[in-house]
Amino acid sequence: MNLERNNLENKPQKIDIFKQKLETHVNEILTAYQGRGDLGEEFNAEILELKNRLNNIKNGNIDKSNLIQIKYDLKTESPYFLDERKEKKYLSMGQIVSNTIWDKEYYMSFDSFNETKDKGEVMYDDYFKTLTEKETLKVLNKYIYEKEILKNSTKDAFKMNAYKNSREEGNKSLENMRSGIIAEKLVRSFLTRIAIDNKDLEIEISEVNIYQDIEYKIDFLIKNKHINRGVKVDSDEYEEEKDKIRKIQFTINASRESEELKKKQLEIADDVILVKMPELEIGKTIRKWKEDKSHDYSPDKYFDTETKREILEQMLKGFVSDEALDKIIKSAII
Repeated sequence: MNLERNNLENKPQKIDIFKQKLETHVNEILTAYQGRGDLGEEFNAEILELKNRLNNIKNGNIDKSNLIQIKYDLKTESPYFLDERKEKKYLSMGQIVSNTIWDKEYYMSFDSFNETKDKGEVMYDDYFKTLTEKETLKVLNKYIYEKEILKNSTKDAFKMNAYKNSREEGNKSLENMRSGIIAEKLVRSFLTRIAIDNKDLEIEISEVNIYQDIEYKIDFLIKNKHINRGVKVDSDEYEEEKDKIRKIQFTINASRESEELKKKQLEIADDVILVKMPELEIGKTIRKWKEDKSHDYSPDKYFDTETKREILEQMLKGFVSDEALDKIIKSAII
């Protein structure tokens, strides 16, 4: 009996790689907000509940009846779902992940994608990292909002209203959303698709929390995947190499006054790139997307080719290798 117990104790414990990755993804998002230590025990409990929920999603312990179920085809090395005629319909992982930015919901079979240690495992990681970011930000933003509204209610009415407006915009339908928010989502979903489907670029696109949005005027981040997180300054802060991260803020060509206001706001922000986008292009793209009733692809698919080229060159030129960028543009991958 004692021998059996000793054998069990000496047996190497199987490491749960997925759980480690989940912890890393969640902590990376939380670390971006320096005041997370002041959010209280309820916040910590909700984050723990979130991790359990995400683990249940991975294990398939959820109601899948209203979700589009995605599996991995070993022969084609591609994700697919079954359409109404039960025929396989293939999408790239970049297309799938960019669709989630527009609130399309999927169930990704962990076992199907991890049957072999090849592209499928990488694809699943791309999908689940984005899902983790989205769900973690929902929790984090709720608590940041409550904290900042309380802090600014008697000090800074302008900033308090900025938090309120940002929170309300996040809950609006596409029909009621401001053009600037739609433009940000369009370009973020486009770059997300390009980044995931073209690994030579070695970048990832990250959504920001509400504090980064209001205080630092950032809509999203473009990160070099080989980012050096730098020297630790204190318990929360890291010095990041400026050439390893691009901070993006959007404006639409609505009026000279609004553009000047954006520029003034960015004078107090550090190293943020202001990107302009024509309002007419936004409306035209969304109209084309709505005409395609299947919505198998995110709206950015309906940007015209020249707009896609301009976005890539404006945001990635000098940040990724010229060879990788030229390959995407010239081969019409976009």
